[in-house]
Amino acid sequence: AWQASPPHHGPGRDNKVGKEEMLGMLAAVEAWVKRDHDAEWKTWLSWLDNISKKVSKIDGIETSVHEPTGLSNRSPVLNVTWDPEKLNITAEEVDEDFARKKPRIAIGGRSRDGRTTLSITTGQMQPGNDKIVADRIYDILSQKRQPSSNELAAPSVDIGGHWDVTVEYFSSTS
Repeated sequence: AWQASPPHHGPGRDNKVGKEEMLGMLAAVEAWVKRDHDAEWKTWLSWLDNISKKVSKIDGIETSVHEPTGLSNRSPVLNVTWDPEKLNITAEEVDEDFARKKPRIAIGGRSRDGRTTLSITTGQMQPGNDKIVADRIYDILSQKRQPSSNELAAPSVDIGGHWDVTVEYFSSTS
């Protein structure tokens, strides 16, 4: 008992399952079996189509839908791609704006090879969210911006090298 008790968390402690978790899993499995997965997939694709139609009105925007076939994170993905030099904004900047302003929208933003892409999935969307997402993306990408002059300044201090670090925990030091 001592070995498997806090703060040791040995074998067995992390394998405890409460009755609430068991019933939650049962409810999840029952809901999964009863779902109309094909109808849900079609709904998701229609939401992505709505978003794509709205944002494609902006010159320079390209969209594509990826339909994963694996078992993990299975939800269609809309990729919205553009040249950040043309619109003067990157996907990371759009991602940051969406995270800071309401309603918050969680998207994936990345830049690579002179292109920038937003990835939008529908697995967690509710009816009507597609319009909100489409409007937000359209509003931010259709704005006229001046080219960014956010060149990073050279570092003022060099902190490279070998560091000795001591971390003090409640009951030990490392």
